[in-house]
Amino acid sequence: MDRVEIANGLFGRALAQHQVRDPKTGKATAITPALATQAQWLSIRALGWDTPAQISSREYGLAHEGDTSRWDAKTATAHIDARVGTAIGLGVSTVTLWGHHAVDGAQTYRLLDAGLAANQTWTMLTSQNLHGRLAAVFDPASPDVGIEKDIAALAKGVRELFILT
Repeated sequence: MDRVEIANGLFGRALAQHQVRDPKTGKATAITPALATQAQWLSIRALGWDTPAQISSREYGLAHEGDTSRWDAKTATAHIDARVGTAIGLGVSTVTLWGHHAVDGAQTYRLLDAGLAANQTWTMLTSQNLHGRLAAVFDPASPDVGIEKDIAALAKGVRELFILT
């Protein structure tokens, strides 16, 4: 084994319900995606898990439900910085994005909007020079437009593609 992926943000909604005390002020503050990601990756490094294998991140929090993302540029940038930027800043080599036209029951999750239209999240991801550090999960049984067009659209933003079989 030479590569392991650790999921970021799986417990984001649950963690948001809890608070931690700021060590400087003593005030209670919400656990944000950036704080959770930072704690996770600092723990991985402290435990030495990144020594025997390359540890990458799998990010679930950038996909949106439905046909169009509701995030504006400011919100998209904040989520990208918290979820992707924090992990990369702590030495994670690759962040794998989940949610390209992923169907879960009756709900469809997307990175791009319906029809492979760019949204603010995708525009901000592709403008931040992260291409070489990003990967995506793709299910050929569930393309948005068609396998070739979906892969071509994803290739504009990611270096690696994990194809589900």
